[in-house]
Amino acid sequence: REEPMPKNHTNLTDAQKQLLEDLYQQTDLSVDDLPYTEEMTRIHEEFVQQTNLPLSVRDVYKALKNMGRVGRFGGKLRSATASAT
Repeated sequence: REEPMPKNHTNLTDAQKQLLEDLYQQTDLSVDDLPYTEEMTRIHEEFVQQTNLPLSVRDVYKALKNMGRVGRFGGKLRSATASAT
């Protein structure tokens, strides 16, 4: 029985995580508000360009979500418009 392959977004180095955090800190949006925004596209494009990792937008978003769960972002609040929907 083969071991499952680790997912790409969970195999980030500390330097890659720091880069992703730095890119995320340039936006005022919470991680939950990012999907389907120009900001998420920007973060994805810059991250992939600088790391040469073949990650999808979804992979980068999952990495951000995972990093937020461990308290790396200090808790940006969701926007009022997003939480009202």
